Amino acid sequence: MKKSLLIFALILTLCAACFAFTACGDENDDVENDNDDVENDNSSEGLGFALNYDGTCYVANIGTCTDTDIVIPSVSPKGRKVTGIGAEAFYNCTGITSVTIPDSVTIIGKDAFYGCYKLVEVINLSSLDITAGSSDYGYVGYYAKEVHKGESKIVNYNDYLFYTYNGGNYLLGYVGEDTALVLPESYNGENYEIYKYAFYERNDITSVTIGNSVTSIDSSVFSGCYKLVEVINLSSLDITA
Repeated sequence: MKKSLLIFALILTLCAACFAFTACGDENDDVENDNDDVENDNSSEGLGFALNYDGTCYVANIGTCTDTDIVIPSVSPKGRKVTGIGAEAFYNCTGITSVTIPDSVTIIGKDAFYGCYKLVEVINLSSLDITAGSSDYGYVGYYAKEVHKGESKIVNYNDYLFYTYNGGNYLLGYVGEDTALVLPESYNGENYEIYKYAFYERNDITSVTIGNSVTSIDSSVFSGCYKLVEVINLSSLDITA
């Protein structure tokens, strides 16, 4: 009996050691929080990684990253090749507007980008056949208006994020610190739409002024803005309390 217990304890010890070796990062223990050895140009910082058995890494979760334009690195800060994006890695990350997939990524897990409603743009540098509107590859292109290989088309205009597609202008969100928002009178002299989830759960916003260049307001734009007590409507839209 004692011998069996000893063997069992030894197995548990070996399993624990194996787990400690294979897990290289999660939300509370990100690779990026260690001493960085490799620089990745404009790649997003703070992402959580996990180690594959072949020594490569995959993005496990958003970690401490606060970017709205996620740029997946091809090499982790510890020098490991990034070959995938894990299941549910960015699940319900409603603030993401753009994602860049490097050529090193060969797999994207189930529901990796499910619920990323503002993800209008996918910059696909990989060999994966990602198409807009498709639920393949973890929904990465499902919400996108466009999948391409060039530079991001999202523009920061006085802390407001705008995206233009097929002649239409879309306000995607706000990245500034004002709490009483006065939306731009126009964008490049043109009208624009407020895109879905644009200000979702921005609990710091107390008031918003909507100008006459706003032609429509999509779903859940101000959902979760619990401190929003005043809306000044200068548009032709029928907005009611």
